[in-house]
Amino acid sequence: MLGYAIGVSGPVRYDYTGKFEAPSPRWTHEDMGLNDWELIVMTEGALYLSYLGVDHTVERGDYLLLPPSAEGRRVGLKPSQCSFYWLHFQPADRVVHEIDLADARVEGRMIGEGDDVLRLPQSGGLPDAERLIVLMRQMQDAVRSGYDHFMLNYLATGVLCELYHQTFQKKADPDIPDYSKRQLYYDIVDYVNLNLYSNLKVQDVARHFGYNPKYLSQLFRSLTGTSLSAFIVDKRIDRANYLLADSNDTVGQVAAMLGYRDSHHFMRAYKAATGMTPTQYRNAYAKRMLFHR
Repeated sequence: MLGYAIGVSGPVRYDYTGKFEAPSPRWTHEDMGLNDWELIVMTEGALYLSYLGVDHTVERGDYLLLPPSAEGRRVGLKPSQCSFYWLHFQPADRVVHEIDLADARVEGRMIGEGDDVLRLPQSGGLPDAERLIVLMRQMQDAVRSGYDHFMLNYLATGVLCELYHQTFQKKADPDIPDYSKRQLYYDIVDYVNLNLYSNLKVQDVARHFGYNPKYLSQLFRSLTGTSLSAFIVDKRIDRANYLLADSNDTVGQVAAMLGYRDSHHFMRAYKAATGMTPTQYRNAYAKRMLFHR
């Protein structure tokens, strides 16, 4: 697997960032050179792109990391109605090593600490794309708010660190030696993530898996240290943060999408979990940079 070893003994140099939305289903990425590094994180649809002789299909929840080239050009392969966030940057150490991540020696050092190097696959799916998108949205707000460039450098570095964490760092999942319980935990996590746009309750999860709600909640707490109801709330708040940051939907529309019975119930739940209202969160990072090209 192709990857890159990017030194971060100092922050990367931020160049520019934005969110792109295709103006029509007939849009195709134009023929463009690339003089710096580009990170693309897809939010909708699929991007069909060729670069340095390699064809890429980047779908929702995927990312693509492209190195600069004096000769290579980004060329659209076919039309698509899509949207994505993008970040252009230069590493502090201009020498970036291309590496084979399948190499056992590299793999053994990937999650090591203390070497000030981010080893990133060129592309892949993100386990928590929404978290990365929120960080990119916050960085765009900082640009529009007139942050000094050295601050933007650190924000851009933070985006890459989050990408590294999601691709290589060990997950903070509980250590569950019993296979059946470990599998049940992952099944519950998947089920909750897939049903966040409904008014999901512990009873719904228990019914789906054929357990008594009280027993399942106690089992989940014994495995993770947190209650199933708290886990569901945390996931819904994470999804709410993404919707508040990435869309122009009203707070009432976000509440409806997440299955809350009304916006007032959503606002109370959100403030109890975060200490601020949904509007306060949105206004804190309101200055997205939107492009149609």
